[in-house]
Amino acid sequence: MGTVYATTVKRVKPPAANINIAIVELDEGPRLMSHVQGIEAEQVKIGMRVRSRIVNGPDDNKIVVFEPENAE
Repeated sequence: MGTVYATTVKRVKPPAANINIAIVELDEGPRLMSHVQGIEAEQVKIGMRVRSRIVNGPDDNKIVVFEPENAE
């Protein structure tokens, strides 16, 4: 679990969706740069509570991403 510390939106040309880039401060203290998934990039806000997941990233490497705490 953690809190969005900072966020920005990387705008891409349609039909691709914009991508958020967020720094998340974990409850344990460290900060990680990653993405918040499951909502539109513009909806990610500083102070938002998130939880982590591990997913397959580029080249099937495992990466840590976040989703809103209240996501199902």
